[in-house]
Amino acid sequence: MIGRTSFGRGKHRIVKIKIYKGRQKERKIKRGQEVAKIRRGIWIILIFLIVSLGLTGCWSSRELNELAIIVAAGLDKSDDEVLLSLQVISPGEISPQRSAAGRAPIVTYRGTGKTVLEAVRDMTKKIPRRSYWSHLRIVIIGEELAKEDGVTKVLDFLARDHEIRGDFYIVLSHGVRAEEVLGVMTPIDKIPAQKMFASLKTSAESWGSTQTVYLSDLISDLVSTEKGTTLSGIHFQGDLSTGEKRENVESSDPATIVEYVGLGVLKKGKLIGWLNQEESKGITFAKDQMKSTIISAPCPKQGVMAMEVIKARSTVDVQLKEGKLSGKIHVYADGSIAETDCAIDLAKLSTIHQVEKRMAMEIIRMIESSIGAAKGLKADVIGFSDKTYKKYPKYFKEVKEDWDEIFTKMDVEVTADVHLRRTGTEVNPFLQEMGGS
Repeated sequence: MIGRTSFGRGKHRIVKIKIYKGRQKERKIKRGQEVAKIRRGIWIILIFLIVSLGLTGCWSSRELNELAIIVAAGLDKSDDEVLLSLQVISPGEISPQRSAAGRAPIVTYRGTGKTVLEAVRDMTKKIPRRSYWSHLRIVIIGEELAKEDGVTKVLDFLARDHEIRGDFYIVLSHGVRAEEVLGVMTPIDKIPAQKMFASLKTSAESWGSTQTVYLSDLISDLVSTEKGTTLSGIHFQGDLSTGEKRENVESSDPATIVEYVGLGVLKKGKLIGWLNQEESKGITFAKDQMKSTIISAPCPKQGVMAMEVIKARSTVDVQLKEGKLSGKIHVYADGSIAETDCAIDLAKLSTIHQVEKRMAMEIIRMIESSIGAAKGLKADVIGFSDKTYKKYPKYFKEVKEDWDEIFTKMDVEVTADVHLRRTGTEVNPFLQEMGGS
């Protein structure tokens, strides 16, 4: 019994020793793996640090005093060449600490060439610094250039250059040259380009007779040869020689001002005509781009009432029936009474419905006027061609070459729903209390 017990205990002791050694081996392996991971991590960090040393520093940086910061560009026709005008910031003159009696905040340089890039390089003879395009705010294409040569010739450079961002607006000069518009000094904003950018944005958002068009939007529209497109027009009022001087902004009533006017219609890249303010609003409504505007309509008896459009949405559709194509535009608009000199009771639901109907008729009239103008120019600026292509691709392929004729002859039904959400702080106009009619 004693021998068996000793043998059993010895056997158990051997097993325990083997287990212990096995665990020791596992611990060594784990420790080795952990050390390997740590070493791998150290090597990764070292490699990262070595690589990052080559990336640190501003290897491509350029000092402000080495750059000519371009904020606006104008393109005009000059014989058989392109005349490029650049509005360049004078950094020292826009500083808040700078005296108002200093030099002009911007300088306009001009260069000519067979291409835009040639004109840019031609200006290096005059500009003492390297041109920097990343802060470009607005591009003005001259009316003559847009009519005769088209805008596609000058867009390629803007789209291809890596330094030019796409967040600038493109407009057309109306009745004047682009270089002349860029030369006018503007009040409030020291930099004319910033004034033109902000004015167009505000006008498009609150008036609707202008549109903000980026480079990518314009190129997308121009790719469709059947579809026309629109760009806002810009010109100046007053004497140019006075507007180019600093005195123009030192008066409370500037002698020369820059303003936007209507929309220019482009077809196949060339300017073919202009839309007036009312027609421009109609196009904005139809293209579902109206954010806000003012609609005025006659009162039931006498006077005029005005509604502020606070939200609008429109839909465009086409219908092919018995081989004849027709279009339909429907507008939904929410508004509030902004002003009235009518003796009407706005507390009555029947009066509200009557006002809504009158405002809807005014919107319809605007859109129908714009459609008539577009047909007169044979330019499908609303985009019926796109709708036809998507809905009836086989039919569109058949009539594609004759789309101008199809568009000018197609019947377009325009409808509108207007809902008055607010009548203002005064429910009834005080004219009613005064006995006005």
